[in-house]
Amino acid sequence: MIKTGIIKTISNLKASFRSGDKKSRVIANICWLFFDKTYSIAIGLVASVFVARYLGPDLQGVLTWGTSLYILFAVMGTMAIDEIMVCDLIREPEKEHEIFGTTLVLRVSGAILAIAGTFIVAAVLRPESHMARTVALIVSVAHIANAASIVNKLNDAQIKSKFNVVAANISLTIIVAAKLLFVYFKC
Repeated sequence: MIKTGIIKTISNLKASFRSGDKKSRVIANICWLFFDKTYSIAIGLVASVFVARYLGPDLQGVLTWGTSLYILFAVMGTMAIDEIMVCDLIREPEKEHEIFGTTLVLRVSGAILAIAGTFIVAAVLRPESHMARTVALIVSVAHIANAASIVNKLNDAQIKSKFNVVAANISLTIIVAAKLLFVYFKC
């Protein structure tokens, strides 16, 4: 009885998604975003556990310090630009290229300032630790790719999260697999 109810519900959802109306597109978009968050949290947790065990308390502390330091500056570099972009895209879809370009320039500029701030503060706070400064710089430079996340916001504004979710989860899986291989082979 319960099994047939679940099958009917799934069939009804599939039928409504195929109908193409806005409500079903929004629901499908929410489902994709839910899957994305669940998958990325689960796989990130697994990777974090193995990397933390591999690094040990000292090196994990240095990595966490560098990441935290960068995040302090990255928050100032983004300043809700993505949300403003989505609102502008919804209000003025004909200016998509102009809004997208402006947002990209602001995000890259903010990332560069965050990298500079991270390196300067790391050099001031830990002048004796070359490793801490290097880790802070590597972590911050690796995050410059986050400027490309505005493409996700562009698709969010058009209710097309499926493409973002698939691409992001493929790249996340590759990155986590690489981390786990490094840990396994003790690189």
